[in-house]
Amino acid sequence: MSQAPQQYSRRRAGAIMLTALAGLISACSAGNPALEYQRTLEAKMTPEEKAWRARFHDINGYEFVMDAIEPVNGVDVFNENNRSVTGAALFSPKRRLRMGSGSKYGVPRFYRVTWREGDPQRNNVPRDMSKIAMEPNGTFSGGKVVGDYIVPVAERIPDELLAEMRQRRLGLRIKLRIHPEGVLLGWDLQGPPGTGPNYGKYTMAGGDFQEADIYDGKPLRMGWYIHPRTKERIETDF
Repeated sequence: MSQAPQQYSRRRAGAIMLTALAGLISACSAGNPALEYQRTLEAKMTPEEKAWRARFHDINGYEFVMDAIEPVNGVDVFNENNRSVTGAALFSPKRRLRMGSGSKYGVPRFYRVTWREGDPQRNNVPRDMSKIAMEPNGTFSGGKVVGDYIVPVAERIPDELLAEMRQRRLGLRIKLRIHPEGVLLGWDLQGPPGTGPNYGKYTMAGGDFQEADIYDGKPLRMGWYIHPRTKERIETDF
């Protein structure tokens, strides 16, 4: 007796199941705002932007850390879309910001960092609505802009760092440090205690600076930074 009808029935049943599964996946996607938002972003990306996203495809967030070598006031940080990432009335060696952040490319292509002297004022509502595009809520105006720098990020992140991050499933940190003559970029990977040297949480530090390793108020290892103009390596205790 021929087995063809039975095989046809099994194939037809399998096709029906696959069709139903595809419909279920589509329905689930439609009910997932985060997934739909990601697809919308990717659909609008240029080929160059898609290449950036492909390189950092599995980075859905990172820790953003920022401080300054000397006290600075009225600091604003913008991303490549000219949107405010963060701002602070004061940054210094002891006044450091740590926050979770993200980018549609995985990591930002660049940051723009500005700071002021004089009497900067934070822009809060209510105010002249015609100025919202120029002065987004939470950013600073007034005083005098004394620092305005573009800091490339994505192009400087090493492939070796990404490979280590994926292999060991560690978190990425992106760090900025304001210097009177520029903005320094640093990076490292974060994990549980023991991830890095001296049983620390951080490893593979690179870029323009690294914080000191402090224990009980004293540096176990001095920090360092590369002077943005002279390129001299200078040690720090913070």
